[in-house]
Amino acid sequence: MESRVTSVRITAAANALLAELVGKTGKPKAQVIHEALRGWEERIFWAEVQSAFAAAREADELGVETELWDSTVGDGLAANGRE
Repeated sequence: MESRVTSVRITAAANALLAELVGKTGKPKAQVIHEALRGWEERIFWAEVQSAFAAAREADELGVETELWDSTVGDGLAANGRE
């Protein structure tokens, strides 16, 4: 982790929550904040991925590929891979 120090104002409620999380995890405040931000980053990333796929479906850009994949459903294999 980078050792640069920056001050950020947060509400008393946010500070109390941060202190609670520090107490529960035993991790330093900076690490709790860092992990929380990484979590937000991951959630935003996946929301953007889902949005892009939804937009592509709406625009029917995936139509041909979806039809090809859907055609494999009837390939004679049982649902669990056994016949």
